[in-house]
Amino acid sequence: MKRTYKNNAPEDVSYFIGNEVEKTPFYGRKTLFVVGLKNPRKIIKKANDNLIRHIYLGANMSFKNTVWAEDKTSKLREILDALLNERFQVTLDISKSFDLSTIDMFVENEYFHIMYSLPIPNAEKYAKAITVKIDDIGFNKTNTGVWCSPLEKFMDPVVKTEWDAYKTDEVIE
Repeated sequence: MKRTYKNNAPEDVSYFIGNEVEKTPFYGRKTLFVVGLKNPRKIIKKANDNLIRHIYLGANMSFKNTVWAEDKTSKLREILDALLNERFQVTLDISKSFDLSTIDMFVENEYFHIMYSLPIPNAEKYAKAITVKIDDIGFNKTNTGVWCSPLEKFMDPVVKTEWDAYKTDEVIE
C-alpha cells in the first residue's frame, strides 16, 4: 500500500512504528505496526527493541485480500498466541471475509482487540443514504437480533481520524 511516512520508505514496508491514531481501546499508544504475517519471535524482538507494548497486526490493509486458508489462519493464531502470552496489547485488523470463529479463543483476552474494517467508498457522499446493519449469518442463528444505525451516526467527528494523522509513522523495515 502506498502511503506517506515520516521517513522516506520503500514500497514494500514490513514494520513501522508510531502512535495509534485511530479511536480504539489502544488509542494514543506507541505501536508497532506489522504488515502481513510475520515470525512472532521477530515481532516480539522489534517491539521490545523499540519499547513498545501495543502491536497492530494487518497494518496497511495487508489482510484485505488474504484468502484465509487453514495454513494462514493457523499462522495467525500462532502469532496471536505468542504476543498475548507475552502480554502485548494486540489489535487485529481484518475485514468481512475473515471467519471470526477461527480466533474465538482470544476474544475474552483483555489485551486483544479486533479492528473490523468496512470499506465504504465516498462514505461522506452516502452518509444519509446508508444504514449499516449488523446482521446474523442466518435468521436467528447466532445473534439475538440485528442492529441498524445510519452511517452518518458512525461518522461523528469525535471518532474520525484525518489522513494527515498517519504521516508521523516511521518505517523500521
